[in-house]
Amino acid sequence: MGGDTFVSLKNKHTFIKNNDLKIIYEELENVCTEGNYYYYCTGSPDENTNNNKVKKLQYKFQGNKNRLLLNKGEFKLFNVNLNKWCTYFKYWIYDQVITNVLDDNDITEVFQLLEHDDKVIGFYKGELYNTCKFNIFKLEEVKKMKLLYDYFENYDSEKNKSSINELICNSEYKKDLSEIIDFYINRSTYCEKQSNVYCKELDECVKAYGVDNLSVLQCNGDNIHLPQAQASQSLDSNNGEYTVSSSPGDTGENLKSNHGHMSGENISIKTTAAYSLSVIGIFGVFLFLYKLTPFGSWLKKYILNITNKPNNIEHKAKHNLLENELEADNISFIERSHYISYNPS
Repeated sequence: MGGDTFVSLKNKHTFIKNNDLKIIYEELENVCTEGNYYYYCTGSPDENTNNNKVKKLQYKFQGNKNRLLLNKGEFKLFNVNLNKWCTYFKYWIYDQVITNVLDDNDITEVFQLLEHDDKVIGFYKGELYNTCKFNIFKLEEVKKMKLLYDYFENYDSEKNKSSINELICNSEYKKDLSEIIDFYINRSTYCEKQSNVYCKELDECVKAYGVDNLSVLQCNGDNIHLPQAQASQSLDSNNGEYTVSSSPGDTGENLKSNHGHMSGENISIKTTAAYSLSVIGIFGVFLFLYKLTPFGSWLKKYILNITNKPNNIEHKAKHNLLENELEADNISFIERSHYISYNPS
């Protein structure tokens, strides 16, 4: 599936949009099969490799390197915009790496051809030597850059969309393309704060395609923008802080939370109402019994009895206390010795 995606990108999209790139690709691919230029490919670049795919790609890579350096014959790559020739060359070599299913070790072997050249190829145009430097040597990185090239080649700046969106969205490379687009959009931040293998590659894309603000990969079902109904964000003019207010369109956990809160309030209201009705009902029954039945007379007597009872108890207590005091005085009087005073005249 992966290889089919890249074949479709190349043949059904990019080559249809850019015929010059198609011609350049075919010239680079056939450098070692054309009679007039076969001598560029003489000699074995690496006798130590046993991988025929690697060896074949080394021959073609070496042949194109020599052809560029000698700058002889008709070669469409010599006549393209100088800002694009390096990108077009990389489009070819990266596609070959992917098509031939090379791994990281195979890629390293292929680019050993440039180990004495600081990973640079180039050609003279007049007195100016135009260089092209290779910076990535892992399959994952190669695939991402190749995807980005195809995205650019099929990009419509007016619509802010690439015609390969649907193909990529339905493939396993959706995440890869999204990541490299994100790198491109935020390249200033990424490349300023840390060393990134894509930085120089992305700078070349800026020069080649002239697209500064690239749109993200848009697939059906993706939430590119937050729904307006979810939340409204306003700027506090006094302190410059952002405040977020909920809207009627809140969903998910917010709705669950609100529903739970409202349910709790409803239960509380219902309980209070039931309690109030019970109290009112009891009071009504009591009033009916008091006014219209003998219960009222009995209740009056009962209340008066309870009210007077403390007074009776207090009166009885005082009476008992007085009796006790009188009794004590009598006893004291009886037990006391009595003397009759006699005074003789």
